[in-house]
This record gives sequence, C-alpha cells and structure tokens, in this order.
Amino acid sequence: MKQKIKNLGIILLSCFMLVSCSKVNVKKLEKVSMSKVIDGDTILVSIDGKNEAVRMLLVDAPEIRGDYPLSNEAKDFVKERLKDDEYVYLDRDNQERDNAGRILAYVYHYDNRKLKMLNDEVISNGFGIVSNTYENPKYLKELIKSQELSKSSGKNIWGIEGYVNENGYKKP
Repeated sequence: MKQKIKNLGIILLSCFMLVSCSKVNVKKLEKVSMSKVIDGDTILVSIDGKNEAVRMLLVDAPEIRGDYPLSNEAKDFVKERLKDDEYVYLDRDNQERDNAGRILAYVYHYDNRKLKMLNDEVISNGFGIVSNTYENPKYLKELIKSQELSKSSGKNIWGIEGYVNENGYKKP
C-alpha cells in the first residue's frame, strides 16, 4: 500500500511539474548553444560566441571535487539528459549571477518534444537538493515538492543515511 501511495505521489508531482513547465513560454526563454556538462548542477553554454558557465538555480548537487558520493553519477545523469541537445533554454530569475560569476538560471531542454526543466529532473531523481539563498525565486515551491517526493522514495542521495543535512552534504 505504501508503494502505491508513493507511486501516486510521483505521478501527481510529475503532472504538476508538466503543467508548470507547460506554462513556460519557450519564446520567452533564452536559447543558447549547449557546450558541455561541468557537474551535476553546472553546465557550459555558448552565448553570442562566448562560453558561459550556468549554475542551475536552486540546485545543489554533490561536489566532484572532494569526491562526494554520487557526484559523478549526478554529472552523468545531466549528461544523459542533455546528450541529444544542441541547445538549451535559460529562464533567469531575480539574481543574474552567483558570486563565482556563473549565470543563474532554470535550464530547460526538450525530451521527446516536451520541454522539461532540468533543475527539477536533477532534484526529483535524487541527484541534488534544493538550495535557496535568493529572494523570491519563481519555482521554489515546486522544487521543494519534488525534493520531498524524492526524499520519501529514498532515491540516490536520499538512500545514504546521514549524507544530506541542513548544511548540504556530509561525507559518510
């Protein structure tokens, strides 16, 4: 019965995110050339011929530096999601860049002709957590719901006891 409830929750959340993503007008997004995946929460794109690092807004994936568990798997997950994409679409929010100079954005891509938010895919599949230090981000509530479902299912980072805490990740 618990499994059926979890499955129903995942289905409902998927429908919710599909509806929220379908509200996004692709014409209002910034189309950029995809260059490469840096890690589980950062990609490199080309904007007007200039390489720019893009940090997925509200997402914190395990760091590759420091050899955190599932860091390479998070990177591989993002690579797999974007493997066929020549372009990605950026939706910027209130803060344009982080302290490291990276563009902050919700990253969208097409999957089977459906526009999907990569930020949500990383979180809902347990390869990242919601991390918010910004004022009134657009999709905070939706991403928190995705995180709650991912956590309750014990996916990936949530399957390692004590790995995720209020400060981020703790090496087991």
